[in-house]
Amino acid sequence: MSTSLIDQPGILWKRVVETTASARASGALQPVTARLEIVEQERIRFQVRTLTAIAHKIEAAKAQREASVRQGHYVDPFQPWEPTLYVADASATHVCLLNKFNLVDHHLLIVTRAFEHQMSPLTAVDFESAWRCLAEYEGLAFYNAGRIAGASQAHKHLQMIPLPLPGSDTDLPLGAWISHTAACGGLSENRELPFRHVISGVDPQWLYDPVSGGQEALSVYHEMRARAGLRSEFTAGARQLPPYNLLLTRNWIMFVPRREAPLGPAEVNALGFVGALLARDDDELQTILDSGPLMVLEKAGLPRKLG
Repeated sequence: MSTSLIDQPGILWKRVVETTASARASGALQPVTARLEIVEQERIRFQVRTLTAIAHKIEAAKAQREASVRQGHYVDPFQPWEPTLYVADASATHVCLLNKFNLVDHHLLIVTRAFEHQMSPLTAVDFESAWRCLAEYEGLAFYNAGRIAGASQAHKHLQMIPLPLPGSDTDLPLGAWISHTAACGGLSENRELPFRHVISGVDPQWLYDPVSGGQEALSVYHEMRARAGLRSEFTAGARQLPPYNLLLTRNWIMFVPRREAPLGPAEVNALGFVGALLARDDDELQTILDSGPLMVLEKAGLPRKLG
């Protein structure tokens, strides 16, 4: 039985907690575990998590690839999705599911019902769905556009984790820097951050009227892409974009274009750009420690425009 945020606002957090408990009990939820290190640089307390138990996720990814080869097409884990991971309908076109292989508790996926490619441009209803979720409780929504940007599935999905981020003495390690820049108004960048990015504030009305907010956020998104110098591409007749990360809170939006090919010592997804990095093993952790988190982010993103 579906539960709609449109018809029953105010129920998302309760549904997240209840669904998490039942999915854990049934074994549908298979968390990934990691060891947390705090790495301080430029007075920022970066989080670096080193994976300690991920074999089950690797095996699931391998099984998915093999099934795709056998069947001659992409095997989509969201069509159909696992019923035990379903939380609520975010909109007429999006559903909220628990992340099966979660690293952070109560990690939501905001997934399109019909298949859309993860590298296709975001739409007004993508933003509408995100605002509906963010209106329910304090969180960070984010989008990894393509594998280079950290996406593990080709089916379009945003993600959302509750704030504050576990292990942080603030909401997010880089949250204060981003909030300060957003408060300047318009589209701007924080000149202390060594990678190209664009930051905008959020109109609180977008959370109260997510349909209109989705349209207005879409316009901001297009402006951010242009400001960041992100061109559109046409692949096999379908419009796609180069890799990027997008992050949203109740107070700000941040857009980060990514390099076309990996350059840095570690894989970086959207969470890296708010100060939460991931190391796959101890060797990768050591590389991050030797390079410093800011250098890792600089190599993952594009050079910042000067002037």
